[in-house]
Amino acid sequence: MPSLKTMFTFLENYKQVLLKYPQFQTLPALFDECDMAVATNYGMYDFPEYEFHNNEYYPVFFIRMIKYLLDFMAKEQSPIQFATTWAFYFEGKRFFEGNRALFTNENIRNPIFNAFVMLEMLGGKRLQLTSKNSENHKFDHFPRIDGIASIHENQSIQIIIWNFDESNINVENKRISLQINDLPFSSDSISLKKYQIDSQNSNAYAKWKELGSPQDPTPEEIELIKKSECLSLIEQGKIDQPPGNSLLLNFDLPGQSVSLIRVEPVL
Repeated sequence: MPSLKTMFTFLENYKQVLLKYPQFQTLPALFDECDMAVATNYGMYDFPEYEFHNNEYYPVFFIRMIKYLLDFMAKEQSPIQFATTWAFYFEGKRFFEGNRALFTNENIRNPIFNAFVMLEMLGGKRLQLTSKNSENHKFDHFPRIDGIASIHENQSIQIIIWNFDESNINVENKRISLQINDLPFSSDSISLKKYQIDSQNSNAYAKWKELGSPQDPTPEEIELIKKSECLSLIEQGKIDQPPGNSLLLNFDLPGQSVSLIRVEPVL
């Protein structure tokens, strides 16, 4: 599978073309097949390593890629207007074939679908997010712990954080300390919600494997799998408005996972 370094090499080449032909610098650009794998007709029954199309690896990689694409666009003032995925659905495939697809049989969502759901939950304005991992990242080196933050109409903050390694080898859990400064709202209490994609949550493939990987699942098994297909809200609660409008959150983040934390006033 291509790494982010490979993908951003293509973007660097694109930048050099624009420098060579400045008359094209203001034309809108489309980053087509902004995805992580080739040979889409192959799946995990052809090559076991293509299992990543079915599990949590794929959505975390994708969200991480979009963050660094936004960074590239801002840094280079790139005219890229769209970044598209490329996926298909063929009748007659096996359950969780492992092709580059958003759905498997019975219109069950693959975990990658939840990456789009999570990104859609971001607000319209990006906020600054820094960490000891990402303050000086370059496009040929991507930190394991990083994230992206946004705000919606000064009424809710959304922060996505991931713990991801492309090697996919023994990625350990990490303790995260998240400091949110200058909350833009004041309320008696604050609502906290945490959504997560990992090896158990937002993961229909994990439920299918738990049921024994049936290729002819019963209606009851299909119902159980579908209950696991959507983006999972794993924590929610309320806290008092913190003094000084500064909020500190501590939590564990599993390896190869991504969380979205939503903070908003209780009205």
